[in-house]
Amino acid sequence: MAKHNGPKNLPLRRTMIKHTIGHVRRASYDLPDARDTDHVYGYPIIRDPEDAGQVMGKWVQATPSPAVESSRSFVETNRRALAVGCINAKDARMYANEHPDIREKAPVKKQVGYTPTNDVIYGIKTQASEDIAMLIQARHTNFTSDDIDYPDLAAMKIKGKLPMPRETKASVLQDKRLQLLNEQAPVPEPFKMSKFKKIGSIISTQPGHSAHDETVDNNTY
Repeated sequence: MAKHNGPKNLPLRRTMIKHTIGHVRRASYDLPDARDTDHVYGYPIIRDPEDAGQVMGKWVQATPSPAVESSRSFVETNRRALAVGCINAKDARMYANEHPDIREKAPVKKQVGYTPTNDVIYGIKTQASEDIAMLIQARHTNFTSDDIDYPDLAAMKIKGKLPMPRETKASVLQDKRLQLLNEQAPVPEPFKMSKFKKIGSIISTQPGHSAHDETVDNNTY
């Protein structure tokens, strides 16, 4: 804790600490690192062992990665063995012993859209941006449409039309056209098995019934 020459229980008053020329003003509380006498205040900065001159004077090169080497491929070996007619295990084993260096192609990293040139030392060259003078002067802006109250859509192109939405059960039931067709359609006959289609009615109360029906009616009563 920060100390003074007065009583022990009396804390340092910040307003009573005087400024001294050539030194930082004394703190009225403990600093973060009071054990280091050279460190005055704030977070200590750990300096690198190399200064700026040593860094600029020495070019540290990175160790390149080793070339990718593919291992032996037994799948490719078996595929080639079948291609030459080795259909059993013995022939395939003999073919594998005779050709121990069958490997797959090593993976190759592709850089799409970039061609290295002689003026680039490392990395991919940054693409040229627009001229700042052209942007500030608004050379890319067209002011001919300022007096038009609606944008010009003449250059707008519609690639394709979206398909119509599919019908749902609710839309089919609420379709008025289908309801009218159902009302105009004839009433379908009720289902009747073929062996019961030729059987007539036993009792007929309608006028014009047959004599057989009258006999049946008389016998009934």
